[in-house]
Amino acid sequence: MSFHLVTVNDTNAPSRATSIRNLRLGGPDGVVAKFVSGLGATAEAPWQMPEEATVEMAGGTSGYDVIFFRPGPDVAPDGSIEIYRLESLHGVSSSDRTDLVCHFAPMIMRESGSGVWDLESCAQKTFCESISLTGGIKGGRWQWTTSPMTLGAAVVGGNSCAGHCESHEPASCCGSCH
Repeated sequence: MSFHLVTVNDTNAPSRATSIRNLRLGGPDGVVAKFVSGLGATAEAPWQMPEEATVEMAGGTSGYDVIFFRPGPDVAPDGSIEIYRLESLHGVSSSDRTDLVCHFAPMIMRESGSGVWDLESCAQKTFCESISLTGGIKGGRWQWTTSPMTLGAAVVGGNSCAGHCESHEPASCCGSCH
């Protein structure tokens, strides 16, 4: 599993990816450590890095480069590779820890020539992943660690009574908010 800085040309159909470079998001000289050290004590409040800012902090060019996460080395039988485009980072830091939520857009890429990859978006919408680093506003090693937010389930677009319930009893209510 790894992060990559990739040059993308969206004027083609399909979009094309070239110039795939390894990217250090973690580590003491990584993108997150640089960003948090720049924020100082204000990093203790929730912060966010949109895609453009993350790309620029990684040494890329906004509008041309994007960040991909590749979950593993597996190539499907059709030659495609599952990747995730990093759309934004949301985090909060303490003195020695930084907890992040990454917003990803799933994609598929297929090699179309030497070093050129065709990209296609998946039908899935953006999803989130919680990760953590052992570094914070007072420094640290900035290594990946277990995230304290382990979820066994998620509810996306759940039904809500939105204050329209006459009763708090499930039998006499809309039934989806209890």
